[in-house]
Amino acid sequence: MKKTILRLLILTPLLMAFQCEEEEEEYNTIFTNEYKAALTVQPNFNIDDIIWIEGKVSSKGFDASANDSIFLENTVIEHFNIMKLQINQSNDVSNYINSTGAIGDFVIVNDIGSHYFGVCEEASVVLISELSADELFFTYRIGIKATIAGDYFVSFRKSIILNIERNEDIFRPYQLTNNPMTIGFDLCGKSSVRRTNESDREFFFTVN
Repeated sequence: MKKTILRLLILTPLLMAFQCEEEEEEYNTIFTNEYKAALTVQPNFNIDDIIWIEGKVSSKGFDASANDSIFLENTVIEHFNIMKLQINQSNDVSNYINSTGAIGDFVIVNDIGSHYFGVCEEASVVLISELSADELFFTYRIGIKATIAGDYFVSFRKSIILNIERNEDIFRPYQLTNNPMTIGFDLCGKSSVRRTNESDREFFFTVN
């Protein structure tokens, strides 16, 4: 009897782990496309100008378990960060931070779809899109209106920016001496990096 109980105690965590893995695999069988995003085409804005961001993604996904495309019942979620560029004056070569969350410098305007703030409320915006009338796409149109002057950028988690010009020259004065192509994000005390020459998910702009 004791041996049976001991075996159950040993096997139970393993069985639960396998079950979790199976559930995770099942959950990950649905794959969606990436949003294509377009922003107001200019590098300079005045305070209270609205920078419009429009995104669209197919309402169809791919179900790997069925090996077929499916209609997505729920909107595809996307995130982007609003960041303000800052000069990094640290002498520590491991300190890559040259931007910080800047949602507080903006008013957000919903036109199509809606939004809420992500885990880092200083930077992250979560987009809730709407199904188009023909049900072929999920779309959103959101505006960000600056209330404070400065050099900023928006950075998407997955969306591909369609703008040919992403105004990388605005980033040049903020480049790190030891790693010039690196954007260092300060997201509510957590840092992450992305390289401008390897990413098409950032759009830089100046507010005068």
